[in-house]
Amino acid sequence: MRSKLAAILTAGLLSTHSYAAEYSGRTTIEQISLGWGTKRVNLTLKDEMPDPLDCSDAVYMVQADESAPNLDHILSIALSAHTAGKEVNLIIDDSNCSAGGNIKLLSILIR
Repeated sequence: MRSKLAAILTAGLLSTHSYAAEYSGRTTIEQISLGWGTKRVNLTLKDEMPDPLDCSDAVYMVQADESAPNLDHILSIALSAHTAGKEVNLIIDDSNCSAGGNIKLLSILIR
């Protein structure tokens, strides 16, 4: 988990502002909180097989860059697209995780 990873959303709406998903076969994105009115999104990840050399904790929090413009709006579009059956990829960077940093949400791709 030291490089950028792509996560394909595969599950439906959990509540008004959260989704569940899976990627890479062993890590679950348990929740995405849109944080309406802010420029931040939090993803709660649970790694079924955590790498002790990378992230020793099995549950991680992913935060987007606070300076990202219109992040809530972008996520809204992405989650609406997922609900409509489109493939939504989240690109995350966890290279800073072993140093105690947060995993960063880099981009969202909708196909």
